[in-house]
This record gives sequence, structure tokens and C-alpha cells, in this order.
Amino acid sequence: MQVFDHIDPRKLERRDAELWIMAITMIGILAGGMALLMYFSSLWNPVLPKGVSLREIIFSFCVLSLLLVAYLVERQLTVRHLRKQLREERTRTARLLGQASADLLETLPDLEQFRARLKLEFSSAETSQQPLSLVLTVLRPSRQVLESGETSTVIADAVKATVRMLRGEDMVYLLAQGVFGILLPGILEEDADRVAERLHERLLDASGANNRFAFNAHVINYPRHVASISEIDDFIESCGAEAGPEKYPV
Repeated sequence: MQVFDHIDPRKLERRDAELWIMAITMIGILAGGMALLMYFSSLWNPVLPKGVSLREIIFSFCVLSLLLVAYLVERQLTVRHLRKQLREERTRTARLLGQASADLLETLPDLEQFRARLKLEFSSAETSQQPLSLVLTVLRPSRQVLESGETSTVIADAVKATVRMLRGEDMVYLLAQGVFGILLPGILEEDADRVAERLHERLLDASGANNRFAFNAHVINYPRHVASISEIDDFIESCGAEAGPEKYPV
């Protein structure tokens, strides 16, 4: 059973300030009340047996109370200042990380380069009667990522997780916003499925416990699934629609 009101995480800073103000105010009220009680008591007993004036004790108590309140206020101001600096540093770090992620995505081969490579590999596969596989990944950032503007960082993390599992001659192509592919010449469908499984494990790790993004991995194999380059282009376009590129920028 909940006794006190629910605390909204988005208003945590405000609630913390309110608690500090309430605590300092209560300390001031209690100290002031105690000082008044001691003062009125001194009217009937102005001198202690050992010769120490009760008024001196009251004065000392008031000074100590004021010092305590001043110390708490100063500490609160210092903590708020440090928190502000920390937020600014986090914002700066996130901005630099986002810029680095955007730069990484810009260095990836795009759809035009993919089509040029696909044309060569597809022609070679037709001539030599060899298989040609393509692993397409459709990535959808979570609502929290979209609202925080960290989409580029999330996609870059997914791309880096993909690059770590590639062979030396393989390359990741950014085909659309949130859609990237791996071209695997000479790879059978069964082997491409195993690549997709390893990719699934890597992307789960990159997504993290917060599920920063959801994803689907698709395997296309020539001649098992497609018979022409145009069919591959149609599938890539459908994957782009699945990712919903109009919903977020890369």
C-alpha cells in the first residue's frame, strides 16, 4: 500500500529541491522554537549555579542554529551547481557522440554504391552459377531514443556491432534510413542464415537492457528467393517502408 504520493521521475529535481527547502525550514522553525523556550525560561532562572548566564547559552544556540542552516543552504547550492555542470557535460558528451555517429554513417557506402557492387556480383553469380546472399537489417529506434534525438548514435552502434562479425572482404551498406545490408557473394542460404543468427545476437547486445531499438533481419538468396536485381530493389524498398524513414532522421 502506497502511503505517500507518487514521485514522477521527470520531476525528480524539483522534488529534491522541495525536500531540501522543507528540511531547512523545519530546522529553522525547531531551532527558533527552542530558542524562544530557552529565552522565556531565562526570565525565571537568569543565572545558572555555576555562574554561566543562560542568555549566553541561548545566544550560542542561536548562532549554532544559524550556522547549521547556512551550511545546509550553501551545500544545497553547491550540489545544484555541480548537478548543472554534470548535465551540461552530459549534453556536450551526447552531442559529440551524436556527431561522431553521424560522421560514421556518412562514411558508409550508400544505396548507389551498393547497386553498383550488386550489379557486378549478380552478373558474376549468373555467369558462374554461384549463389549470392544478402542480409538486410531493418532497425526501429525506441520512442525514448526518438525523443532524446539519439537516433544516429543507436544506428551507429548497430552498424559497429555488425562490422565486428564481418569477414575482411565484406562491407556494410546503408541502404535507407534504418536499413543496412551485407552482401555475401558465394554464400549459400544456410550459411547466410547462420550469419543472420550471429547478427541477431550482436544486435541484441547493442540494443542493451533498455531495448534502445527493435530490428528484423532478412536473408535474400539468389537463385533461391530472387531471380533478378529488380526483385532485390523491390525488397529493399519494402524494408525502407518497414523502417518508417519519415519518422526520424539519420
